[in-house]
Amino acid sequence: MSNPMFKIKISGNQESLGSRISFSVLAVAGAIFLAALVVVMYYSNSFLIEDAKQNVSNQLTIAASSIDHNLLAVETAIENNEWLVMNSLDDEEKLYEITRKIVSDNEEICGCAIAFKPYYFQRRYFFSPYSYVGADSLIYSKQLGTEDYDYQFMDWFQIPFLLRKPVWSEPYFDEGGADVVMATYSYPLIDTWGDVFAVMTADYPLTGIVDLVNQIHPYENSFAFLVSRNGTYVAHKDTSLIFTHTVLSNALDQGYNELYEAGLDMLNSGIGYREMRMKGEGNKYLSYMPLHNKWSMAIVNSDMDVLGRSYIMLFIIIALMVFGLVLLYIFTRQSVKKKLQPLVLFTEAANEVAKGDFKYALPEVKTKDEMRTLRDSFAYMQDSIVKYIADLKETMGAKERIESELRIAADIQRGMVPSVFPPFPERNDLDIFAVLSPAKEVGGDLYDYFIRDNKFYFTIGDVSGKGVPAAIFMAIARSAFRYIGASAESASDLMTKLNDSISQGNQSNMFITMFAGILDLATGDIQFCNAGHNPGVLISPDGKAEYVEVKNNLVVGVMDGFPFSGQSMKIERGSTLLLYTDGVTEAENSVKELYSEERLQAFCSNNSFDTGEELIGALVADIKKFTNGEDQNDDITILTIKLK
Repeated sequence: MSNPMFKIKISGNQESLGSRISFSVLAVAGAIFLAALVVVMYYSNSFLIEDAKQNVSNQLTIAASSIDHNLLAVETAIENNEWLVMNSLDDEEKLYEITRKIVSDNEEICGCAIAFKPYYFQRRYFFSPYSYVGADSLIYSKQLGTEDYDYQFMDWFQIPFLLRKPVWSEPYFDEGGADVVMATYSYPLIDTWGDVFAVMTADYPLTGIVDLVNQIHPYENSFAFLVSRNGTYVAHKDTSLIFTHTVLSNALDQGYNELYEAGLDMLNSGIGYREMRMKGEGNKYLSYMPLHNKWSMAIVNSDMDVLGRSYIMLFIIIALMVFGLVLLYIFTRQSVKKKLQPLVLFTEAANEVAKGDFKYALPEVKTKDEMRTLRDSFAYMQDSIVKYIADLKETMGAKERIESELRIAADIQRGMVPSVFPPFPERNDLDIFAVLSPAKEVGGDLYDYFIRDNKFYFTIGDVSGKGVPAAIFMAIARSAFRYIGASAESASDLMTKLNDSISQGNQSNMFITMFAGILDLATGDIQFCNAGHNPGVLISPDGKAEYVEVKNNLVVGVMDGFPFSGQSMKIERGSTLLLYTDGVTEAENSVKELYSEERLQAFCSNNSFDTGEELIGALVADIKKFTNGEDQNDDITILTIKLK
């Protein structure tokens, strides 16, 4: 016997499986190596960055200390000579000697001035003794204030005069004085009345600071720069930025957000370390710290300088890892190929079994490992397949018989309820239509009707449960309705006798909800009784739909002897009574939302149909649209009665 469902394609080559296993081992080993590499590189880079940060911090501290030492020397020289100036205010020549002495005794100072406020010294508008070191290294003195140089409006005079405290100026070129780039330390002189009457200054040349900053090279591509308290570049490897740009303007021009944030911190005398991304230059590391005079110095290191050794180590590790993985793949592939050789024989055996030879001899396996287990499992599979096919044939035969019987039962059930419409073609005063759609092959819903003495007897019911038991119970209830209805004179009498008949011997404790009625076709009077069933919908000739008010009665089949209460009403001609089971209102969509009684009433009110067939067809279509392909979870039965 050959079954195409069990056809096996034989390649005769174990290389593909061996390669896949080898690649799997290689992938796991590679993932482990890669994870280890990531961890090693992470901590290696962290150590290198911390080492670089400490190295740069040390160099910044040394350079800043050297510059601060010179700045403090300048400040000390001025402050130590304050008393001498205060004692020489009436001697013009003595004041000149003081400025010359300060310049002579302090090599850090290239110029010194004592600038008096207008008309303070002997009623002279300008008086500012100034001594400075000339180009020939000699000391010269002169009167600094002139009509062309009104020093009282200069920052070095005006700022300390107004603030009443010492101030270092922004760097500038002293044209007409020492003729060098410098910064001035301005010290206000205050008299006994607490008024500032003069400003004593010391000019500090920046050549030495610039040279010191330019010599800082922690790494090959490192450079340092110095900015004033306002952020102006005082020293930088790009000389075009000096005195022409601030650190903030440069950051904005280049679009360096990290440099801009660092610049703001530097202007606030902050100490920091930041990583920056520079266009076309890769990552940079910026360290900065303030000087004594509120200036700030920074060192910039490149990514390659700091992490260069790490990248070299990374290259070596990757090369060794690739070499190791290649060796591992070769070894694994050869080993797996040898171990999987018996699978070729098992593949041939599987092909023969697939062709139907379930007794095909299996290869012998002498090893006591998974291959031996596989061989034993394969032998067990052969025996199991033989037994399974025999059982499957028997099961399929039984299944086909059950399905055939269910189809016959469904046909019988459909034949038990009226299915020919119109059922009374000789009458033109009545329009009847119904539909019964079980959730399974057979169900427990029912409807039935007949005419006796010009009265229309009808019912609709829903048996508890589904399937064959519900169908049998439905058949009993339908037969009882026909038999008892032949002599019943009222709906309550019909329901009471029907309940007594079904309750007796009901050991399965099944029950049925029912709605039964008797319509007088001549007058339109209707008697009805509801036994726990859904209330019907009465649609008036003008299209208004309302639920029929029903009394609460016990369901049928639970307890015999229960007195059912009947009701009555009159329907005008042109009205339609729509009866249904709960499969209609409890139909669910994909979000478990019910079709609901409100939606049913709205449908009946908003639509107009000439016949019951049109009404039921449209209602079933609306339910299917609402459920949107969801499986039917309950039997659906609908009956319409229209008195023409």
